[in-house]
Amino acid sequence: MYTNGRIEIVTTFDDSLIDVTSASSGLEVSGTVSVGPFKGASGNTHTVYLRAADAGADFHEHQFHELPGLTFYMPADQGYHGATNSSGQTKFKTKSHY
Repeated sequence: MYTNGRIEIVTTFDDSLIDVTSASSGLEVSGTVSVGPFKGASGNTHTVYLRAADAGADFHEHQFHELPGLTFYMPADQGYHGATNSSGQTKFKTKSHY
């Protein structure tokens, strides 16, 4: 529990502060696809990665309305776009520590 913490509603975030330089495991994103072959799909999208290198040699890109400017990479041979149920994979969450 944060002793002096507060909840603050934000309308934008600085995506350059998100660490995408380290290798990442597969993630699930909850939101609405804004860019990519499944534009408009809303729900749980998986398996995506923060780095193109982690998605393999053949992949496609996704962006989400809820995470503007942040690109996720999905292997071309698989993927769930806007699934109703969660896959149980690690959910991508933005964090703010200040």
